[in-house]
Amino acid sequence: MIRLLQKLDLTLIFRLLMGGSLAVVAYQTNDYMAGTFGLFMIVYSIYAAKYKIGCGYSSCGYTPSKVTKTKGEEIDFTEIK
Repeated sequence: MIRLLQKLDLTLIFRLLMGGSLAVVAYQTNDYMAGTFGLFMIVYSIYAAKYKIGCGYSSCGYTPSKVTKTKGEEIDFTEIK
């Protein structure tokens, strides 16, 4: 139990609470689509915490794998008047 508690972080807690509350509200209102999304969010949050992917784990947004600085590959912008 202590080992499990050591693996919890703020991003995982936030995602689990959000997915859990969505699943509970969906159960109360008999809404299957919201319940499915809530359960998906719970599964995704556990997967993302295990492999440290997604926003909140220093990999949010697009990071280019190749940064070019040569003159031929730069984009030329022309001003429209």
